[in-house]
Amino acid sequence: MPYPGIADVDREAATARDDADAHATLRILLTAHYELTEMAAEQAQQLRALLLRGNGRDRNLSRGGLALNVLWHLARREPPHEATDHQIARNEEIRRLAAVLVAYRDELAANREHMATLVNDLVPGITAEPGMGPFKAAKAILDTGTFALDHSGNI
Repeated sequence: MPYPGIADVDREAATARDDADAHATLRILLTAHYELTEMAAEQAQQLRALLLRGNGRDRNLSRGGLALNVLWHLARREPPHEATDHQIARNEEIRRLAAVLVAYRDELAANREHMATLVNDLVPGITAEPGMGPFKAAKAILDTGTFALDHSGNI
């Protein structure tokens, strides 16, 4: 059996480095996703608590989903006319928390897009498989070290 040439060894070493870098990047992106999700959940809980202390409309908002349009509305709402200092402070905190949640959604979307690009670069077409989103694919790649689809698209 012939020995590999220097170019083959260099190519294999570069590929191994690239794979290690990609795996490290996946770990960073997964960790960031979990941390952002956790922080967003905490902020949403604080926002719901503030809304629960408000009038009937605010209490109804706290019980429903905090959809993007609701968050935008809350982030831009003004305090009531002739508001007390407490109402103004409460309204400002609601605005701040809503704006923070909108920013978290944007960061999570960018994180998901970056992860989807990376996992599809490592294993082309993996996220096209039913039930295989970028996070599940990243976790599978990291758990197995390598990951591939066979000719029929099976994992």
